[in-house]
Amino acid sequence: MKKALILCAILSISAFYSCRYEVKTAPDAVMKCFDSRFPDATRIEWERDMGQFKASFNINDQEKEAWFEKEGDWVRTKTDISLSEVPEAVLETARNYKDGEWKIENIDYFEQASGVSRYYRVEYDRENSEKERIVRIIPEGSIITDYR
Repeated sequence: MKKALILCAILSISAFYSCRYEVKTAPDAVMKCFDSRFPDATRIEWERDMGQFKASFNINDQEKEAWFEKEGDWVRTKTDISLSEVPEAVLETARNYKDGEWKIENIDYFEQASGVSRYYRVEYDRENSEKERIVRIIPEGSIITDYR
């Protein structure tokens, strides 16, 4: 029984690491698309993330991440932003979420190729709770997704 548990643990760990791992570069099609979309990118690091290629990089000291299909198609970009960069309509909705019971932990800006093309992803924490919530808000200030 002990051996079976150890084997399961080893297999689980290896399965976890096989889904996301660092790579030195990406296929030519991905590199071409990346270079054309982000010509000013610096400090570029690549990893394989659930079958897609993810680049972590900076543009003008702003941290970004971009995902690409192996064929070179851009999927989405995440930009780390400060509260001062969030549009007022989004910030108002975020602050009034659930009557202010939840505290804003982080806000990121996303652009993507399919579905809702631009949105802000707001992460919340609640005092005295281990629960976390994630809400997606479009630039006009409407909530489009509420994850529990």
